[in-house]
Amino acid sequence: MSRTGPATRPARPNNVMKGQTLVKLGIRPLISAAVVIGALSALGGTSAALAAPQTDSCASQGESRSYWDPSVFYNEGDTVNYNEKLYRALGWNHGKNPSDTSWWIVAECASADPTKNVARDAVATASSEYGSSYGASKAIDGIVGQNGVGEWASNGESTPSITLTWNTPRVIDEIRVFDRPNSWDWASRGTLTFSDGSKSEYVVWIDNRGTVRTSSFTPREVTWVKLQIDDGSGNVGLSEIEAYHRGTVAPATPNVASQATASASSAFDPRYTADKAIDGIVGQNAVGEWASKGELTPSITLNWSGAQTVNQVTLADRSNLIDNVKAGVLTFSDGSTIAVGALPNDGTPQKISFTARQVSWATFRVTEGAGGNVGLSEFEARRSN
Repeated sequence: MSRTGPATRPARPNNVMKGQTLVKLGIRPLISAAVVIGALSALGGTSAALAAPQTDSCASQGESRSYWDPSVFYNEGDTVNYNEKLYRALGWNHGKNPSDTSWWIVAECASADPTKNVARDAVATASSEYGSSYGASKAIDGIVGQNGVGEWASNGESTPSITLTWNTPRVIDEIRVFDRPNSWDWASRGTLTFSDGSKSEYVVWIDNRGTVRTSSFTPREVTWVKLQIDDGSGNVGLSEIEAYHRGTVAPATPNVASQATASASSAFDPRYTADKAIDGIVGQNAVGEWASKGELTPSITLNWSGAQTVNQVTLADRSNLIDNVKAGVLTFSDGSTIAVGALPNDGTPQKISFTARQVSWATFRVTEGAGGNVGLSEFEARRSN
C-alpha cells in the first residue's frame, strides 16, 4: 500500500512496561491471558457529582443489582452490589473483591449518553505536526484505521504528546486510543494526565496495527486531558483518540453473529471472505472486511444451527470511502423484511433496531451500491433483552 507522509523503519522497541493498565474494548480475554489493570486510587476533593453513590442511588438506571459472588466470572462493564455501593468491573476477573481498585471502581449513575465521544467536542493540540494533512485535529475527526487519512503524525518525534481541551468541564472515565495503522510508526505506550491533578493513568501495549486500546478509570471532571507517548518509533502519532463518560452502563447483549456461519454471493479473494464480516474487526481498511467480487448489489447471509432471538442488527460499511452501500434490505427466516438506508461511507457502524423475532438465518442484500467491490466491515446481530 502506498504511504503518504514521512516514514522511518526502526526495529520495534522491546522495553514495554509491565504491570500497567490495559483493558481491551469489547474483547473477552482468555483465561490464560495476563491482563493486568493498573491500580486506580480514589480521587481527593471530588465534587458532589463524582462522589460515590449512596445505597440504591442508581437503582432507576436499570443496572444489574446482583450482589458480588466470588464464584462468578465477571466481564468488563459488569456491575455488582457490594457493601451498599455499586461497582463496575474494569476487566475480566474472577474472585477479585470489589474493594480491589485494580479490578473494580465505584460506579456512578449512568451518564446522559455513554456512547458519546466527547473528544469530538474538544480542541486538539500536539507537541508537533508533520503538516496540515497530519494535524492534531485529525486525531478527533472520527476517521479510524485508514492509513494516511485522518491521522495525526508528529514531525519526527518518537515521544510526542497530544492534548484535548474543552471550553467547559467534562466528566470522563474512559479513553480509547488507536495507533497509526502502518507497520513502522508505533506509539507503543503512554501516560494520561488530567487538568484536575488526579492520578495519572497508563496506556500500554498500544497495538501497532491500529486496533483500539482502552483505558478505564475512576470518573473525573476535567477541562483537558493529555496523552504523553512514553515510547515510540518512527513519526509517532495517532489515528484517533476518543473520550467517554460511560458511567454505569449495562453490559452489551451478546453479538450472536459470531456464532453463525457466514456465506456471500461472492468474495473478492480469500482475504475478503464472508466470515470476515463477523470477526469483530470493525472500521479497518482492508482488514477484517468482506468484499464482493465486482458486485454493486451483493448479499451476505448468517446461518445459525438453532433459532436465535434478535431485535437489533448493526452494519458497518467498508471504510475505504470508495465502496459504499447506498441501500439494502434485511430478510429473516420468518419471512419478515426491513429496509436499510445508506450506510456511513467511513465505516461508522449503523444500528437497526426492530421488534424481536426468532430466526435461524438473516440475509442482508444490497439493493444499491457504489464503487467496485461492495461489501461490509461487520455484520452484527444481537439478542433481545
